[in-house]
Amino acid sequence: MTKLYRTTSSNGLRLRASPFDGNTLTVLPNNTKLTAIDEQTWVKVLTPSGEVGFVLKDFLEPDTSSTAQSNGIVIYESKHGALRSEREVKVHQDFVPRLEFMEKEAKARAIELFITSSLRRPNAPVTNAIVTPAKMSNHFVGHAVDLNFIFQGKWYGSRSFREAKPLPNEICTLIEAIKGNRHLRSGGGLLHTGLYSF
Repeated sequence: MTKLYRTTSSNGLRLRASPFDGNTLTVLPNNTKLTAIDEQTWVKVLTPSGEVGFVLKDFLEPDTSSTAQSNGIVIYESKHGALRSEREVKVHQDFVPRLEFMEKEAKARAIELFITSSLRRPNAPVTNAIVTPAKMSNHFVGHAVDLNFIFQGKWYGSRSFREAKPLPNEICTLIEAIKGNRHLRSGGGLLHTGLYSF
């Protein structure tokens, strides 16, 4: 996956022809967006103007702005007012219609979807998982979300699915609607309530 950076040196950052003491090609203004080609202590980069050179990694930070993503990852914004999360919901642009479908179906039943996890890196720790996280997960490419349901002020997560009590009909019909969509499936059973596209 391509790494994107932006410069963080207020006095400008030298773009060198080679690491350490290479000739200065130009001085990059603060907040210049760069694409990493190779990196160690020095990062080989491609500038927006097409120049290739080296910059010191100490003066770079990952560029996570949605406009900088060249790998199709976007930040999903609720389209129907039936989705919330404590963090940005990052998914691949091809998964956006799947989230819109789930959100529309949830809103029709007065259910709110609470996203607990979306895009994540391989080997990233996963908290509160009720199934062992897969080593090859659709989360790694932005084609998965983990979620819980909120209906009439009550939270329906993994514990609710383990209890013997019947779930509200609205949640049951939402799950059936999602299962009926050929582009979605549930991972780890209904207890997981992680939904992702094929």
